[in-house]
Formats: sequence, structure tokens, C-alpha cells
Amino acid sequence: MKKSKIVVALGAFVVMTALLCIGTNDKIYKKQVHFNTTDEILNQLENNKLIVFNEKGDWVASKQFSECLSLRKRIAGSAMDYETINNIEKQDITEEEKEEIKKDYINQASKLSNYKIQDNIDVVRIKCDTHYLRWDHSNKQRIDMVFVDEGEGKVIDYICIWDLDDNGEINKENNNDKG
Repeated sequence: MKKSKIVVALGAFVVMTALLCIGTNDKIYKKQVHFNTTDEILNQLENNKLIVFNEKGDWVASKQFSECLSLRKRIAGSAMDYETINNIEKQDITEEEKEEIKKDYINQASKLSNYKIQDNIDVVRIKCDTHYLRWDHSNKQRIDMVFVDEGEGKVIDYICIWDLDDNGEINKENNNDKG
């Protein structure tokens, strides 16, 4: 009698473990749009909300914004928690600045286990107005973005955000967000 209870309990444990392992990835947004250029992604960012309420009332990345993000960013979060981005202006960036941003990206990505750093890396710097929900004013930001192609078109895989003062210079009092 004791052996049969142990066998049943062990069998139930194995079945439950198998069912949990077979679960689907429905919680991870599956890309549907293929972007060929960084300009297409910037256009998508400027013309859509970035965060929205889900059915539970939680803030989540919108479907339009999720289309712009790499799988890593869709899982871990984007570091961009603005409702909207407006007045996007692409900035000129020197090769030295591009290499510094790439180096920072590769350094951050190399710390992740089981993460393959992409070969085809594009760096874009923008200035824009960002809007948080429930705020009446916008913030000026400089955002450096690293774009890669994961096989589903170009996506954003790294973001570095800087607050700008009224003169368009980096606000030294505020820290930047990276990720």
C-alpha cells in the first residue's frame, strides 16, 4: 500500500512537470511586421502609442511598439516608458560616437548568458519630445538606439536615453537610462 502511494505521487509529479514544460510562449509578443530600415521603425514610434493599459489595468508595451523591439527587449522590457514620442529628429553622429555606442552595447550584451550578439548593427541617435501619461508637458530627450536584424527585420535591441535641457544639451543632473 505504501509503495503504490509513492508510485502514484511520483507519477503525478512527473506528469505535472511535463505539463509545465510544454507550456506555450503566448505571453511573449510575436512579431508580425518586417522592418527593412531604421526610418520605418522611427516612423512607427512617432505615429503610435508606446505604452497602453492591458485588460488587467497594467502598463504594457503596445503592439505597435512591440513590433519595433528585439525578442530580448520584448521579454525584459524596453526602458522606454513613455506614452508617446513626437518630433523625432535624426541626429548626425560621428563614426567615433557610433563605435562607442556599439562598444557599450556589445559590453552590455556580452554579460547575458545564451545571447548571441548580432553582426549587423546600426546605430541611430534622435532628439525627440517624450510624453508620460498624466503629464501635461513633454520632456526633451536624446535617445541612442542600436538596431539589429534577428531574422524578422530590423528591431531595436539597445536604448540609451539622455534628458536634455532647454538649450538641447544633456542635462548633467539627471542620470541616463540604458538597456
